[in-house]
Amino acid sequence: MGKKQENKGISTGLVRFLAITVVIALGYQGIKMGQVAKSLDIQLEEVEKQIAIESKKLEELTIEYENIESPQTVEKIAREKLGLVKDDEIVFRERR
Repeated sequence: MGKKQENKGISTGLVRFLAITVVIALGYQGIKMGQVAKSLDIQLEEVEKQIAIESKKLEELTIEYENIESPQTVEKIAREKLGLVKDDEIVFRERR
């Protein structure tokens, strides 16, 4: 076998080795990217659930805020939380 054919055989072997190495590296990166994508999907689901919870809380607080401005609600809070009474009322307290 001549030197040219020997060099050609080495070159072909080297090209094959490099091609296999690249394919393996790309496969490994593909697997890692798949794992990252799965992890991101899980995080996205958790964030979407949290957004739904917070949206519900916001809706409830908005309703509560709108109701708190009514005179009846203000009076109820004044009576229950602050212990206020009207001038013409008599208050009886329970002994504990």
